[in-house]
Amino acid sequence: MSNHPPEDDPASDLRYISSLPPRLRTSEDSALRSELELELERVRSAPLNDKDAPPPVHAPHAGHVDPPPDGGLTAWLTVIGSAFSILCVLGLVTGAGQLQAYYLKHQLSNYSTSTVAWIASTQITLTFGGAVISGALFDAYSARPLVMASTIGQVGSLVALAC
Repeated sequence: MSNHPPEDDPASDLRYISSLPPRLRTSEDSALRSELELELERVRSAPLNDKDAPPPVHAPHAGHVDPPPDGGLTAWLTVIGSAFSILCVLGLVTGAGQLQAYYLKHQLSNYSTSTVAWIASTQITLTFGGAVISGALFDAYSARPLVMASTIGQVGSLVALAC
């Protein structure tokens, strides 16, 4: 099947004309109209060659869904490790208010609340904003070096903050 309209099918002509650039469809210029007519005539006179046509694409049956593959122990360990990583990261983000209250009461009692709030907002920004860089690094390398480096950095920053 080809996209060429038959000689005597006005509906096909209309579909073909609507697929052309707007400059050719809406202009009142006679040169453009003749260009459009020549293009339409060229398409009509071209041989219908099915070998150049793209293969038909068949959509899968809407009611049929294949079950997900079972990745075995490695897949489940990956899921569990990912869940623990998310719990650690989101636990620190969720506890930012408690940490701020602790800082205001103990280490940073001489500072205003708005000044101390910069600690939590910077931590949250770096936690989620770092995804732009770490996503590219994850694609270039694997997860292991990134998780090790980020764990060392997170623990080190908490230890430095506690001192």
